[in-house]
Amino acid sequence: MDEVTLTAMAYHEAGHAVIGKYLDFPIKIVTLIPDSKTLGHAAFHWPAAPNDLNDPFQRVMFEDAAVTAFAGPLAEERYLGSRHGLSSMGDYEDAFLYLQRFESDERIWNAWAAYLQERARFFVCRHCRAWNEIKAVAQLLLERTTLSAAHIDAICKSVEDDEEILRRFDEEGRLEDA
Repeated sequence: MDEVTLTAMAYHEAGHAVIGKYLDFPIKIVTLIPDSKTLGHAAFHWPAAPNDLNDPFQRVMFEDAAVTAFAGPLAEERYLGSRHGLSSMGDYEDAFLYLQRFESDERIWNAWAAYLQERARFFVCRHCRAWNEIKAVAQLLLERTTLSAAHIDAICKSVEDDEEILRRFDEEGRLEDA
C-alpha cells in the first residue's frame, strides 16, 4: 500500500475514533491492520444493548453511531482534499442501517442521514480541536498501527494541553503568567 493511501486510511480511522470519543461512544481499539472485511477499523463499546427502539436514549445512541460512521470518510476527505479516497461504502451502509431501525420511510431517513452527516462534518471540518486530535491520532496510528482507548485519550489530552499553552501567549508572543 502506498504512503498516501496508508495515511488517508489513518485519518479515516482516526476520524471514527476521535469523533466517537466526542460523542461518548467508547472506543476499544483503532487499527490499520486489515481483516477479512476492511483495510482497518475502529471498534467501539456500545453504551447500551441496542434493543428497545422506543427508548429515546437508544435513538440518540444510534444517531451518535451514525455520526461516528460518517466521521471516518469525512476525515479522509479533508486530509486528501477530495472525495476520491478509499471505499467508504461500509461506513455509509452502517449509518443507514442504524437509522432504518427507527424509520421505515426512505425519504425521512435520507434527510435524517444528511443532517447527521452535517453534524459529522461540523466536527471534522469546523471544530479546530477535533481536527487537531484527528491529525495527532492519525500520526501515531501510522507509527504504531494499532491504538487503544488509553492511547487515544492521552493523545487528545496532549492536544488540549498544547492548546492551553498556546492560549497563554500574549499577542507579542510572550508567555503570560498562569
